[in-house]
Amino acid sequence: MTQKQESPAGDGGAFECLARRLDTSKDTQTVSTAQGLAGPRFERRIKHIIALGERPLAELLTEIATVTSEPGLIADRLQAYAALDPEIVRFVGGGHFPKMPMQVVP
Repeated sequence: MTQKQESPAGDGGAFECLARRLDTSKDTQTVSTAQGLAGPRFERRIKHIIALGERPLAELLTEIATVTSEPGLIADRLQAYAALDPEIVRFVGGGHFPKMPMQVVP
């Protein structure tokens, strides 16, 4: 079971509000699949891809669109994310992954 993480801005949900604003899919299977992508390994891979630059990210999205036969979905998502104001995303702490909470291992 995952624990709900507070956004770095400390408001407990500003980034989640942005995510809901971007969410046009009500498909629960898609949502549960997306939740399975969370975690430290996923975050490390995302950070690595971002460090590679624009072209590898574009190639990744093109490959996903080709494999899933969903180029319209990728284009729609790109349009939605491109509409976000970068200053607002930074203000709510949405530009970075939240810090993972420390857990005591018995």
